[in-house]
Amino acid sequence: MSESGNWHPLKHDLFRKILDFTLKWEGGYVNDPHDPGGETKFGISKKSFPDIDIPSLTYDQAALIYWQHYYTRAGCLGMIPPKAAAVFDTAVNCGVRRAVMWSRLGPWQEVLKRREKHYTTIITENPALARFRRGWTNRLAALVNFCAQLEAEWVSSGGNRDA
Repeated sequence: MSESGNWHPLKHDLFRKILDFTLKWEGGYVNDPHDPGGETKFGISKKSFPDIDIPSLTYDQAALIYWQHYYTRAGCLGMIPPKAAAVFDTAVNCGVRRAVMWSRLGPWQEVLKRREKHYTTIITENPALARFRRGWTNRLAALVNFCAQLEAEWVSSGGNRDA
């Protein structure tokens, strides 16, 4: 997907707000040998994007990748704000395919319940991943609060909670 003119996904207010939440958890440059994602910056992994120079990746470049490969592919543009946040962050953390599948099962809360179960499953299958449990749990708790805040803002501005 190529963007025309001077438009950039960071001009999309909701996307920028959700991206900023996600990037608080994804962090800067990391090359943790225990992380299945391997070398990453802003959560963009060399494993998923082998042609990108990860250490040189800029915030704007990462935003464009997240817009093209996660936000739009997961269908977030057609979702109410709390569900878009839940699905996008889940796509980043658990994969787009899983996030899309879970998004079809109900509201944003259901997406996050599935995600919590997913963590338990992958830790059971690979106990070495237990070292990430606290971070995943903290991120999920913060995401629940963030989605609830977005939902309250959406409803107070006239949006339908059940949309």
